[in-house]
Amino acid sequence: MAAEEKIAARHPSLLFIGLPFPDHSPLDPETGLPAYSSGCCFNDFSAAFMEAHNDAILAALREGRLAGMTFEDRVMTAEEAMAPFANGGGTPITFDSPIGDPSGAYRVEIAPRFGKPADTPYVFCVEVVTGRRAEAHFLGESKARVAFAHGGRTLLVRDDRFRIVRTFDLARALALQSFPDAERGW
Repeated sequence: MAAEEKIAARHPSLLFIGLPFPDHSPLDPETGLPAYSSGCCFNDFSAAFMEAHNDAILAALREGRLAGMTFEDRVMTAEEAMAPFANGGGTPITFDSPIGDPSGAYRVEIAPRFGKPADTPYVFCVEVVTGRRAEAHFLGESKARVAFAHGGRTLLVRDDRFRIVRTFDLARALALQSFPDAERGW
């Protein structure tokens, strides 16, 4: 999708070339925009596309055309993101126990990605009124702990198996930041 189309759809993002690490935090704290891989093959065409795309998005940001579409107010430190989960905190969630957000507008659930019990478990954000279901991220096992921040707009997911906290924009299930445990050892 071209930069102007992303702006019109209210989903602007920056691009980079390469494979993101599993602990990659998409949110660029300086711009408040997520950055996604446009592929792993670096060539003249891909570099030119990425540069033109990012130039158009950053120009729109400077011109004020991205008001309300950025996430700079959601940038968290590792300490802030991990605090709700200290000493086993957070609300447990499993396949059989979805939970609602503080406003009641969304439900957070764990389910197999393709509906087969043997599939990798994923976190989904479900809009209660419409039933629209958006995939947030895979998990290391079929349970996690969750919390909410920023007036319920940010979902925090603690994956104890992978020993990481990830943050998401709840309304779009958009990955924002990742905070692996310091003592993970890998």
